[in-house]
Amino acid sequence: MSKCSFTRFRAEAHHRLDEDGFARVDAQYHAGLYAARTHCARVPQAAHRQETELFLARLTATSPSRAHTVARLRGAQAGFLTSGLLLQTPPVPDSASGPGLTTRPVTGYVLHQASRGIAHPVQLAAILALLFTGTHPDALRATPLSGLDARCTRLTVPDVWHPGHGSPSEPPGVCYVIPPRVRPVFAAARSFRRLGHAADHFPLFELSFGHRLDALAKDAALPIPALTHAHYGPDWHHRARCHQLTGDSPAPQRRPPRRTPPLRPAEPPPSPHTLSSSERAVLLAHTDNAAPGDLTLEQAAFLAAAFSGHPATAGRAPLSASALAHLTERRLLDARSTARIPVLHPDLRFALALSTRCARARNSA
Repeated sequence: MSKCSFTRFRAEAHHRLDEDGFARVDAQYHAGLYAARTHCARVPQAAHRQETELFLARLTATSPSRAHTVARLRGAQAGFLTSGLLLQTPPVPDSASGPGLTTRPVTGYVLHQASRGIAHPVQLAAILALLFTGTHPDALRATPLSGLDARCTRLTVPDVWHPGHGSPSEPPGVCYVIPPRVRPVFAAARSFRRLGHAADHFPLFELSFGHRLDALAKDAALPIPALTHAHYGPDWHHRARCHQLTGDSPAPQRRPPRRTPPLRPAEPPPSPHTLSSSERAVLLAHTDNAAPGDLTLEQAAFLAAAFSGHPATAGRAPLSASALAHLTERRLLDARSTARIPVLHPDLRFALALSTRCARARNSA
């Protein structure tokens, strides 16, 4: 069910799970859906890459498991679509890393347990950063002091998987939201580094990685998923993309899937620096692909206009027979649909939390 598109995720969960199980999944799904709607209403540039990245990090950093993350993400995709945006995510395999996959919520107990074993503020901040970012240790090792904002609410980590990493014009960094409980620790770590007259380009987590990391993890006495989980490639939320949908998009057409040469070594390399520039480029192209079940821009624009009663649907050209058959086969349109009068599939209405009465009124308009 984790590989199911958001257009069918909620319906599949309803069919497969019992009442209690579906209630738990649906609570996470609605949390993502309502969070996405609020984000789109409050943020003027909700489709901006960094805003999308921060939203996904904030949404999933407190997720206790991968199943919770997938449910929240599918709900967020539905919420974005109801606001006229399409959130496309890369495939999230078991080996991916990032918020909600290789993270652990920083609770009061976790913070207390880590601070008991590690007294140094910089080293404590480094261990906590591994917990709430879930990224590769080499990325955190390269994080400069300037990567921490003034209020200690945001951490920008270099994208060490990008082919341009280390060049004069480095690629955009990966943004993470620092949990409120951890912000005083990061403020203390920055003050400690400033006492040593460290400049902005100096590393934030000095004397925390390399051969010291295993000892620090042992002192923290906490399981750190980013160290035990074999992840390979850039964090998934950094590769997600949000697109603005327009009402004048062409009718959806069936397209062959884009093929990218796979990069799957037998064993993940211990460090991203062991990859050549060409291998990094292939990896980046692979993770830039949308998940196989995601909607295309044309399909999303058509569906968003259909269920929102957009004026563009009134004068729209009829669907071609192949497009109608494809949309019906994907369970996006109901079998009752015609070339001129599309009817949303019940699974899609269920995913978007649209009532049947509301959907009928919009389809008949």
